[in-house]
Order: sequence, then structure tokens, then C-alpha cells
Amino acid sequence: PSIVSWIGFSLRYRSLTLPTVANPYHAKRGMGGGSKSDYLRDVAANERRWIADFVTLTRSTAPRTLYGDLERVRQSLGAAGLAFPLIAKPDIGRHGVCRIDDVPALREYLRHFPRGERLILQRLVPHAGEATALYARLPGMQSGRILSLTLRAGGLCRDARRHITPALEGRLDAIARSMREFHYGEFHLRFASTDDLMRGDDLSVVEIKGVGGTIDHAWDPSLPVAEVYRRLINRQRIMFLIGDRN
Repeated sequence: PSIVSWIGFSLRYRSLTLPTVANPYHAKRGMGGGSKSDYLRDVAANERRWIADFVTLTRSTAPRTLYGDLERVRQSLGAAGLAFPLIAKPDIGRHGVCRIDDVPALREYLRHFPRGERLILQRLVPHAGEATALYARLPGMQSGRILSLTLRAGGLCRDARRHITPALEGRLDAIARSMREFHYGEFHLRFASTDDLMRGDDLSVVEIKGVGGTIDHAWDPSLPVAEVYRRLINRQRIMFLIGDRN
């Protein structure tokens, strides 16, 4: 059904790839999800306090450069004021996320990380709560809204729309509007408690994804299949509409 609906929207708007310009500044990344660090760095300084601090490193392509890369990243961590424990993850892609507690663990992570690829080392946010919020704002509008909120615990997802509040919506909208031409995407959050989340307080953004990062979305298994497809098709409709406005 999602493929059929995508074809239907493509015929209506005369483009199969119109959603790739939902976020024009990041349009070159297409539907592949793009660089996590590029989205995080695009948040303006006045909203940067909500972003979990991080540094990046591109693994050298030459042989026998492990210790050189290790020293480079240690200098970057020191300059950024970051200390262990950290979260390591590839800048592009979903696999390879790992907690790093000390220098030997960091060395082993670098040893197995693909050469020429960029990785992120991010401050470990101690909050137990984990959520994903899908955000959208029509071009020309002063504010956007949260389309969905999903809580994650123990590998399971739970629909949390009832926890969407004006305060949380305002917090994420301010972050999104501080970015350049960002109209549609996901915010991955860590938060201290559900009450804090609803107040838009004591939370950290650990990832921001654009259009490509929202295609493979996790759903609450308790939702009826018809409701899942209804929401998925509605998201496609919004992506095409935003792309068309742009």
C-alpha cells in the first residue's frame, strides 16, 4: 500500500523524488538519510544547549594509522571538553552504535571502523527515557507541529501521542526553525521523565534525521495495521506537499 500511495502522489505532483527538497539545504543528501553530524551542526547557537555535545573523526585511508587517528580524536575530545563514557556511531547509517568507556575501548572501535568513513563520538546522556518525535512545518508558516511521538523501551516501541504538549512542540519547533530550511524530519530524544518530556525540559537531542531517515519508522505493535498505513500515507502526503511548496 505504501508503494502504491507513493506512486499516486508522484503522479499527482509529476515527480517521484519531490520529497527530497522538503529540506532544501540538505536536499543533496536525497532519501539516503544523510549525515547525522551535518543536521546537528546546523542547529543555531541559541538552541545548541539542547543538543548532546559531540565530535567527529574521519578514519584515515592509509594503512597503520590507527594510533594517529586515536590521538587526533583524543585531542578533539579534550578541546570539546568531552570525557568518557561516550557513545560512538557512524555518521551515516544505523549500525555500529556502541558505548565507549575508556581509551582501550575507543582504540578497538576505531580498529574495526571502516577507513575513509566518518564517525561520531557523543556525550553519553544518562537519562533512561528515549523517544522519537516526527516534526513537520509547511514552508512559509511561522511554526510547525509534532506529527507523532514514539517512546522506546527494551527494544519495543509505544505510541505516545497523548504526551505531545504545546511545550514540547514549542521546544522542538524552536530547534527546527533555528536550522536552515528544515521542514520535515525526526528528533531522537533522551529525557529524564515523561513529565520532563511533556514540559520540553531536561531533555537532549541525540540525533536529527531528514526525510530519508523517517522512511524506515518503528511502530507500536499494538496499533491496528490499517492505522499504521493511514499514518504512513499521511506522512507521504505531507512530504510531497512540503516538497511542492519548496
